[in-house]
Amino acid sequence: MTKRTVAYATLIGAILLFLPVLPVRAQGVLELHQPGTDIGHPVPRPEPIPPVPMPRPRPVPGPILPAQLTKLDVEVEIDGQVARTELDQTFKNPNSMRLEGTYLFPLPPNAAIKDLSLYIDGKPVKAEVVEADKARKIYEDIVRRMRDPALLEYIGRDLVKLRIFPIEPHQVRRVRFTYSQVLKRDFGMTEYAYPLAPRGRSAEPIGQITLTGSIRSDVPITTIYSPTHKIEFNRKGDTKVTFGFEAEDHCPAADLKIYYAVSQNDIGAGLLTYREEGEPGYFMLTIAPRNEIKSDKVMQKDLTFVLDTSGSMSGEKIEQAKKAFEFCLNALREDDRFNIIRFSTETERFSDALVHASPEKVKEAIEFVRDFTATGGTAINDALLEAVKRSGGQDRPHLIVFLTDGKPTVGETDEDAIVKNVTKANEDSARIFVFGIGTSVNTHLLDKISGGNGGVSDYVTPDEEIELKVSNFFAKVSEPVLTDVSLDFGAINVSKFYPTDMPDLFRGSQVMLIGRYKGSGETTVTLSGRASVEKRVFEYEVEFPKESDAADFLPRLWAIRRVGHLVDEIRKHGEDDELKDEIVRLGKKYGIATPYTSMLVLEDEGRVPVERFGRFDVHENFSRGVRAGGSGISPSVAPELFDVSSAPVATDALQAKSGEASVYAAEQTRDMKESTLVTAQYDAAENVKHVGSRTFYLKNRVWTDSEYDGKAKTIDVEYGSDAYFDLLSKGGDIGTYLALGTQVIFQFDDTWYRIIDSGE
Repeated sequence: MTKRTVAYATLIGAILLFLPVLPVRAQGVLELHQPGTDIGHPVPRPEPIPPVPMPRPRPVPGPILPAQLTKLDVEVEIDGQVARTELDQTFKNPNSMRLEGTYLFPLPPNAAIKDLSLYIDGKPVKAEVVEADKARKIYEDIVRRMRDPALLEYIGRDLVKLRIFPIEPHQVRRVRFTYSQVLKRDFGMTEYAYPLAPRGRSAEPIGQITLTGSIRSDVPITTIYSPTHKIEFNRKGDTKVTFGFEAEDHCPAADLKIYYAVSQNDIGAGLLTYREEGEPGYFMLTIAPRNEIKSDKVMQKDLTFVLDTSGSMSGEKIEQAKKAFEFCLNALREDDRFNIIRFSTETERFSDALVHASPEKVKEAIEFVRDFTATGGTAINDALLEAVKRSGGQDRPHLIVFLTDGKPTVGETDEDAIVKNVTKANEDSARIFVFGIGTSVNTHLLDKISGGNGGVSDYVTPDEEIELKVSNFFAKVSEPVLTDVSLDFGAINVSKFYPTDMPDLFRGSQVMLIGRYKGSGETTVTLSGRASVEKRVFEYEVEFPKESDAADFLPRLWAIRRVGHLVDEIRKHGEDDELKDEIVRLGKKYGIATPYTSMLVLEDEGRVPVERFGRFDVHENFSRGVRAGGSGISPSVAPELFDVSSAPVATDALQAKSGEASVYAAEQTRDMKESTLVTAQYDAAENVKHVGSRTFYLKNRVWTDSEYDGKAKTIDVEYGSDAYFDLLSKGGDIGTYLALGTQVIFQFDDTWYRIIDSGE
């Protein structure tokens, strides 16, 4: 290494082993500063010294703009429980002056780092890693000098620290290295996390993100899930999964996390929990059949397709619907049986009885569907009675796929009478899956039909493709593995869990049950159900802990599910003061936008926006929809069967769309598919932050815990003082609370603290 190279890149490493671990919430960042200011140099705590003459510093031409992370490439390889992560970051100096940079990256616990490189003029330069035993003082010094408490989340973590000089105006610098870690596995569930979300002044959009990876396991991988990002997962058999995520100009609101479960059982399960001491806990139980389950374990099934061909379905609607049904017919197995019923003013069936899906019969059925034309009224009652009466018995599951775009206009039109008629006639317990098209469907009616008959309802908005949505659904329910599913949690008391009724299990699908629990300790979770005429039972040994902070996204995820359930109850049965009050309480505590908390009024502190809904007033639209009797797009909360291939972040989660009144419920439900965690970009992130189960609102420039009533006595601590860092040394979650800003109100060990900043 030449002297010139050494002058270009000097590495100071600070790696602290075996300290208590806090959650990482910071992307690798590059702090720009004037050359020679020695950011992060460990210094003793400041003491009064007599003034001495100092040379006048050279004036700085304007404020220093933060470095721009223009490109981030991450490659992840997980083999068993060992993860290897290679990251490649490119930063740009947007300023018109030569600057020095300090690069910081938080490492996961006990990570082994190698191949650390700084790229200069396009060529990699190996940098020396120097261990230091004074990382805490480095943290504290940076916090003091840069007034950036976000770094306090690093306390207790290993740290990669690089000083880079010079960085010329508008020049880029590239950092690339690899680290390995052993992932922790509890109760069959393994977590991988990449610190993607920057905090504080570093929270700038990333120009381009590309993350690719693979997971290989000797034990079959059953469930796989990301609660934070829209990651595409592709299964390569039972023991390998590849995944990817790409984004441009993306400002991450959460670290990227992936959870996966492994099991030798035909149906695997994994458990995640979060619990604060002395409080009921939160849990998420994932259940999924193996991907390569034996064909004799897949149940034979009966399918009845019921298609609305009334006049309102004319044009593109009917053509897309026919293509969707054609896809479904081609996907049938030869030992399946099926029938088709089209309805408008009257009904017409393909066959008098269910027929086997032989190639000849499938071909005839496709021709039958292609001849459909859209005309006449909508005889919903007659069509569904025709479908349920022609069941094939209870020795195999009978699925009815019902597609309509309107309200009943022919024959029986009373909502309650139709529901009663269909439920009474459904003696063989056929599952009815409903697709409502457009914004004129009677969602009350369709939700009651599906919910009362073992199915779920989903709705296709005008900007969605009928063919794609129906065919995706059918691909997921085409191979049933277990029906009439039930769960028993043994000695653990679980409550307020969603979905409230367990759906059937299908190959390639997964169900996520989210709820609260009391009690603790080891227990046996028993899953039972029916495979054809045979009863099958699966047992899983798990532990519900007294205290757990691993899955800190669960409290808000549960609250989103709970709010969705309450909104659905109001939409079905009308507004109720108790339900409204609980929605408001949950919305405020967990920072969730609801029809009743699109703007939260927090005591005397003024109005704090939680969500931005464009030009729509969601509360007014929602209430008008309830009073109007439920017309509009508004599905019930039953996501497990409609989108189970991955767990996308709700990228347009609560954005109100044009249409009818119940827009909120539709968007809320759609984005809770696969128990999606709605991230902080939907929280008006400048005003709302989440730390574990706690929500903080920015009120008069102070980050305030939502549980603080303004009356509780607080202990005041000056930001950056000795008392401030002594408080930090108490450990626990304090570092994450202090990282919110220089003024914070929070509770720790039953004591309320107020961080004050006299410099503000």
